[in-house]
Amino acid sequence: MRILVTGANGIYGANMSKKLLNEGYEVVSIMHDRCPFAAASLLNIESSISWAHGDVLDYNFLTRVIADYEIDTIYHFAAMPIVKRCPDAPLPVYLTNVIGTCNILEAAKRRDCKVLYMSTDKVYGYAGEKPYEEDFPLMGLGVYDSSKASADLITRAYHYTYGLRTIVARSCNIFGPGDLNWRIIPNTIRRCLLKKPPVIFRGIEHTREYIFVDDAVDALMFLMKHIDKTCGQAFNVGSGESISDEETIRRIVSFFPSIKPEIREPLPHMCKEIPYQRLSCSKIRKLGWKSKTDFDTGLEKTIDWYREHKDILPPPLL
Repeated sequence: MRILVTGANGIYGANMSKKLLNEGYEVVSIMHDRCPFAAASLLNIESSISWAHGDVLDYNFLTRVIADYEIDTIYHFAAMPIVKRCPDAPLPVYLTNVIGTCNILEAAKRRDCKVLYMSTDKVYGYAGEKPYEEDFPLMGLGVYDSSKASADLITRAYHYTYGLRTIVARSCNIFGPGDLNWRIIPNTIRRCLLKKPPVIFRGIEHTREYIFVDDAVDALMFLMKHIDKTCGQAFNVGSGESISDEETIRRIVSFFPSIKPEIREPLPHMCKEIPYQRLSCSKIRKLGWKSKTDFDTGLEKTIDWYREHKDILPPPLL
């Protein structure tokens, strides 16, 4: 079976592709720009993927790819994902995250493909300090948050309106091998490897839920495997472990005894970030899935991977 994984050069799509390849599937993906630090290359799977060179904004191209490769199943990860960069260029974010998803769904409809759309806990916005459930309103107000919420609704609309077999997975923050973005975990690890102090921003007590990427990939494959029960619905995917930004940094630093964090004043964009997020995963757990890797074990595995690849990693931010 050939499976289309959009965004296979990102951490989520690359790890999903690696899992699918290991299980004997043929993976097809789309390459728009060639990145020197692509996750698929770092995970040693780039040559095993069939790459179609084009853009998710090109509907005719997507239609041809899905037809030519006789695609049956699509995992749609492709997006512009860096939250703090999105306000600087909102139009490309909305085009890629919303119109790109519309193109995927419309092309999939022509061949009746199964589609899993990778959403995010950011679609809920700030909904208080109790675990967010799937029937909470989508209140994401930032550029990235609202773009993902729009595509989330559109994906479910294609099931409701056309009967397309779609699933929406709303994941908490993922971490693990292959992540070269400037998020808090990979950036802190890279700074520690270079013997630079990681930065704790004074007064910023954001709380986030994290899940190790292997567990997140298993959850998505579980949802697709049980599409007869999951079709047309949204499912939270999380670990149940929430942790503040400061504690996240201190946990990472505990693996580098000689490193001490540096305290700085917060950057302007940080004051608009969602202060607290935690997902209720009772819905997917009732179907029989739960995460297996605790936060510290996942950190250890991630740091081990970074140490093995420290000579080819890009520099950290800050």
